[in-house]
Amino acid sequence: MALALAGCTFGSSGAGGSGSGNDADADSGDATTHVMIATMSPATSAASASADGGASTGVDPSADSTTATAEGSGTDAGTSSTNTGDAGSSSSGGATTCDKALWVIGDLAIEQTADAALYERLLAVGFDVTLVDNAASSATDVADNCVVILSAVGSSGDVGAKFRDVTVPVVVLESFLYDDMGMVEPGTEGVAGGENIEILDAAHPMAAGLAGVVNMYLPSAEIGAGVVSPTAQVVATRPPEPTAAAIFGYASGAMMVGLPAPARRVGFAASGANASGPTTDGLDLFEAAVSWAAS
Repeated sequence: MALALAGCTFGSSGAGGSGSGNDADADSGDATTHVMIATMSPATSAASASADGGASTGVDPSADSTTATAEGSGTDAGTSSTNTGDAGSSSSGGATTCDKALWVIGDLAIEQTADAALYERLLAVGFDVTLVDNAASSATDVADNCVVILSAVGSSGDVGAKFRDVTVPVVVLESFLYDDMGMVEPGTEGVAGGENIEILDAAHPMAAGLAGVVNMYLPSAEIGAGVVSPTAQVVATRPPEPTAAAIFGYASGAMMVGLPAPARRVGFAASGANASGPTTDGLDLFEAAVSWAAS
C-alpha cells in the first residue's frame, strides 16, 4: 500500500551490536495491504542549516554527481504512487532538484512511529513523500522518485535486498538491511543502546556542521551501525566502538561489500525502537544525510 504526500521544493542543508525488535528474526506481522492514496500539503520550512563539504574518509564527497534513473513502471500488486515529474537529481554544490522521496516502512501510520519527526522534517523542507508498505514494496516503486528511505520500522525481512540494485540514491535507516544492501561486512550490522554518536569527519556535508560527541536521540534509544568497506565515507561512529560506523556513505560507483554502489548509498543511525525521537541535532543530521544522498 502506498500513501503519497505532496511537497514543493528542497534546499540541501549542511547539515554490529546486539539485535533489537527491528531484526527480521524478531519483527512480526506482514500487514494486509489495500490500495489507498491520500494527498496533503506540508507546511514550508523557514530554515535549514548549511555546512561546507570537505575532507572525507575514503572518497571525496563531491567526487560523483549522480543522476538518479528511475526503474520500472512504479506499480505492482497492492502498491500505487501519485508522484509524477522529473525523477532525476542533480547538484552544483548548492540546492538540489530532488524533491520526491519513496519511504518504505512497515507501518503506513508513520506519524505514530519512530520515524514521525524524521518524516515531518522531509515534508518541512519541501519533499513529496510516497509511503509504501515493506511487504508490498518492490524496486519498481522507485519510478518518479529521486531518493529512497528504507525505514527501521517493521520487519527488515519484508524488504531484504529489493532495493540493492536500484540506480537511485538510498538512505538506509534499518541497520539489519545494511548487509542485504552490500553496505557492511556480513554479521557486523545491528543496534546497541545509546543516544550519542561521535563525529569523525566534521567537514563532511553529512556532519551538518557538528563535531565531537553529538546527542542524536532522546532517551531511551538505540544506535544502528556496522563495519563498512574501506571506500566508505565514515562521518560518525557509535561510541565507544571505533569501527561501528553510525553515519556513512558510498559515492556512486564506490566498491561496497561485493558490489559497486549503483548510486549513492547512506547508512543512518536509527532504530524502530526510538519512540522518543531525535534531538534537533539528530533531525539536522538526517536532513544532511538525505541531502547528500540525493545530490
